[in-house]
This record gives sequence, structure tokens and C-alpha cells, in this order.
Amino acid sequence: LLTRAMGPDRPTIPCVDIAPLVRGARLGATDASDAERTAAASLDQAARSAGFFYVMGHGVGDDSIDGALRASKRLFALPDATKMSLRARGGEGAGYEPSGAQKLDEGRLGEMLELGEGVDGESGGDQKESYIAGNMTGNGGRLDAQWPVGLDGFEEAVTRYHADCRVVSAALMRGFAVALGLEPDRFEKDIDDPFTKLRLLRYPAWKKEGAIDPYVGDRAGCGAHTDWGALTLLIQDDVGGLEVCAYGRNGQNGDDGDGDEGEGAAPIWMPADAVPGAILANVGDMLLRWTDGRYRSAPHRVLAPKTPGVDRHSVAFFLNCDVDAMVDARSLGLVKDGSEPKWPPITAMGYIEERVAATYSA
Repeated sequence: LLTRAMGPDRPTIPCVDIAPLVRGARLGATDASDAERTAAASLDQAARSAGFFYVMGHGVGDDSIDGALRASKRLFALPDATKMSLRARGGEGAGYEPSGAQKLDEGRLGEMLELGEGVDGESGGDQKESYIAGNMTGNGGRLDAQWPVGLDGFEEAVTRYHADCRVVSAALMRGFAVALGLEPDRFEKDIDDPFTKLRLLRYPAWKKEGAIDPYVGDRAGCGAHTDWGALTLLIQDDVGGLEVCAYGRNGQNGDDGDGDEGEGAAPIWMPADAVPGAILANVGDMLLRWTDGRYRSAPHRVLAPKTPGVDRHSVAFFLNCDVDAMVDARSLGLVKDGSEPKWPPITAMGYIEERVAATYSA
């Protein structure tokens, strides 16, 4: 388990090599190898402490990653009228979302994390443009999307990278199963035809002059929030701005996930910048619930880019599992006999629908 240092005595974001898990998932091995168990142990530690981790050995080619980021930049460079012709219908639908359509700072961060001053839960929508494609209707993997006309190679680049993310997310879910002492294929039935989202993102350059903190002095690129699904995979340019909260909903960086450590402590925001060759992954609320709080769904935010005229681009893949997957910690053997889980069972789609309704401004 490697770590990306954030300075002396500062929290760190771990880096995990998942190559053995990728091989095991591709082979469909029914037993985990020693190398897989070692990788799974590192993954387990990262998910319990930081909730965010850089993934190496993922097997996704640079051409696929670069192609997705180029596709994002080309899409957002289109005229506004062209982009609006692709506008998504309703919250989280396929297509284009203009800046301000989504408001991820709910003032509660999922399970009532208090972040103190500097987070404005009453501000307007997030200052970002989005384009969403994904498997939203269980149609055998063909992406639901509104493809732009005349943008050669765009559909191919987006489709390819989405497929690559499916492979990486399956390997990570295999690792979690091994770490929890379950059969390596425990989650396969829950991600056989998963509800997924691939969100291309553009954060416009910060325009307000003279403010000290871009999160306080101007509206954030993306408000502080936790992700809804099981897993998120992120690629990003080198502009920076993504920050992860080291103290969070179920304790502080390095705790055992019991919810005791870090309570009442002031949050520490640590940068989660791009690392060459790595994909940044994080646990979402769905996996937090599924593991009865063992894994940490860490709050994070994106500051508006500080350099005049320089936008931030990123591509986020969200694994939300099959729509009828039952998110129930008891099914993983993580709840003692006679006890109730911390959160009641719910279907994957039921939980996503709850969160969508809460995060879109009128």
C-alpha cells in the first residue's frame, strides 16, 4: 500500500496496485490467488481509512484515458445552442447539463456531516457543465446517450472508456469481496447489467478577482458532497481543484469506521490532484451502507479553477450496481446475529432516486 504524501503530519490518499484483481476478474477465477489477497488487503485498508485511493495496474491504456478527456474538451467547446440541443431531460438523464443545473452541496452531506464555516448550503447550483452517458435502462450494455452530430470519434471514445471502467470496477468489487472474506464472485450478480453513469465535466475558470478562498469568495465548481453509488472512478487534467475531506461522516482518516474518531473535529481538506498513470477511485454511499459503515464514503468538493482562462476537465464513472440489487449489510455477513444494520435494506435504484431528488435545483 503506497501513499501520496500531502506534507508532514498530513493525511494521505493511498495508492493501490490492483493488477492481480484485474487478472482474476478477467479469468473468472473462483479462488483468489495470494497476489489478489494482498491487493485486496491494501484495498480494504484504503477504503476503511481515506475512502479515496489512486488505482494503479488497472489495465486501461493511456490512449483510452486521453481519448475520453479529449472528447470531453471537444464536446464543451461546441456552441451553446448545439449543447443545449442535447439537454438532458430531468435529473441525471442522458445528455447535456448547463452550469447550475445540479447542486451537490446539500448542507448535510448524506449522513449529516457538519463541515462548519466556509460551506454555503444556500448557494446556487454547481458551477460546472456536464454531459452524461451510461447504461441507464438495462439494455445489455449499449449506452444511453444523446450523441452530438458531426463530432467524429466522440461516441467511440466515450463508449470505449466506459467499457474500460466496467472492467476496473468489476476488479475492485472482486477485491472488496475477497477483503470481506466472501467468495471472489460475490458481487458479480449485482453488477451483471449495472446502472452506470459516465459524466464528462467542465469547470469554468474562476472569474472573481481578489477573493482569498475560491470556495467562500465565489461559488464552488462542485459543492461538498458524497457520491451516491457503490464506486466512482475519476480521470482529470492537471488543473487541480479536487479536495477530499480527511474527517468525515464515519470518522477521521485512519479510523476503524466505527463512527467515533473525528467526531466534532474540524475538517481538513486535502488535494486529490492527478497522478500520472493512475485512476482515482472512491467509495460511495451505497457501498458504505452495504458494508454497514466499514468502508468510508468521503466528502469531497471541487474548487473553481484559479488561473484566469484555464478550465478544469474531468471524466467521472459511477457504478450504481444493477437496479434491483439489494443493498443489505446482512447479506454480506457484516451484522451480528440478532442485530439490525445501521441502515435499512434498500434497492440500488431506490437509493439513487432518493439522492437525485435532493440534489437538483428547481
